Amino acid sequence: MNVTYLIGNGFDLGVGLETGFDHFLKYYIDLPSEDENIAKFKATIKKETIELWADFEKCFGEYIANFNNDTIDNYIAIYEDVLSELNKYLNKENDKFSDDISKDEKQISDWIRLTALHNIGFRPAVTDDFYNDTGYNKNDLDVQYNFLSFNYTTTIDRIIKKLSSTNGGELYSCNMSNVKYSRRIGSLIHVHGELNKNMIMGVNDLKQLPFSDDLPDRIRRRVIKPQKNISIGYKIDEQASKLLNSSNIICIYGMSIGITDTIWWDRIGKWLLLSDNRKIIYFVRDTTVKNDTVYSIDQKIDSEERHCEKLMDSLNIPLDKRKIIKKRIIVLINSSFMQMNKVKALSIK
Repeated sequence: MNVTYLIGNGFDLGVGLETGFDHFLKYYIDLPSEDENIAKFKATIKKETIELWADFEKCFGEYIANFNNDTIDNYIAIYEDVLSELNKYLNKENDKFSDDISKDEKQISDWIRLTALHNIGFRPAVTDDFYNDTGYNKNDLDVQYNFLSFNYTTTIDRIIKKLSSTNGGELYSCNMSNVKYSRRIGSLIHVHGELNKNMIMGVNDLKQLPFSDDLPDRIRRRVIKPQKNISIGYKIDEQASKLLNSSNIICIYGMSIGITDTIWWDRIGKWLLLSDNRKIIYFVRDTTVKNDTVYSIDQKIDSEERHCEKLMDSLNIPLDKRKIIKKRIIVLINSSFMQMNKVKALSIK
C-alpha cells in the first residue's frame, strides 16, 4: 500500500515559519527598486487583496497584460526580481527551522503512519469506515509513505532525512507467520523546485494568461509551471504523477487548492474516480470554526461539507458521481496533525 502526502505552505506555517504570502509581501514591497517597472508592480500588488500564494501566482500571470512583445523583457525582469527576492526571503526562514526531532520523533512517526486517528480529528464512525474501506489497520500490510512537496523550503526534507536515518527509514515492523511487514519512508519530490535551484512559479496553463496565442516561448517556459518542468528536463512531473497513480491514500496537507495547480487537482480527481477503495484525507485550517463552544461540532461539520464540495469542484468530480465520491473524502478541520513549533531559539534575521 502507498500513502502519498501532498505538502503545501501550511506545513511551514505549522512549524512556526513566516512563509505566508503576507509575510513575503511585507518584506518585498519595502525593498527599494530602481527599476520603474518593478516599482509599479509592487505598487499594484500592494493594492490587491492577496492572501494565498496561488492568488499571487494568478495575479502575477494576469499582470502580463501590461506588456506586449516589444516590452516583454520588462515583465521578465519583474519575474526574475520576484524569484530572486523570494529565494532570499525563504532561505532566511528556512534557516530558522530546527531539524532536531529527538523529542518529537515518535509523535512525527505516529502522524505520518496515521496511528491513533482520533488524536488527529477522526470521529469513531469515520475511523471505522476508513479501516473497512482501505484495510489500513491490518498488520499483514506493507506501507510506503511518499511525499510531494509543493514548497521550496527543505523543512519536510530534513524531517524525513532524520526519520530515514533510523532503521533505514522503517517506521514500524512486525512479523506474522515468519513474514516481515513494515511501514517505511519512501520518496520525496519537490514538484516546484527547491531554494537556490529550479524554482517554479507561475500559472497552470495558457488559459490563465492574457494574449496567450502569440505569447513568446521564453515567457511560456518561465511562467507556465508544467512547461517549465518540461524545460528543466528532470522529469519531475512524470515522477510525481507516477507516485500519485500508485497511491491508495492521498493526504493533502497545508495546500490551498489554487487554480494555478489545476493540473494536479485534475490528476487526483481522475485517480480518485478509478477505484472505490481509494481515499483522500484533506487537512483544512478554518479560523471561523471555534473549538470551545457547545456548538463547535455543528460548525465543524458545516465546514467539512463546504470544503469537501470545494475540493470536488477543484478535482472536477462530475455532479452525478459526487454522492459516492464524497464518502471517500475525509475532511479534517483544524487538526493537530503536524503542528509543532520547530523554530530555533535564536532566529536568523
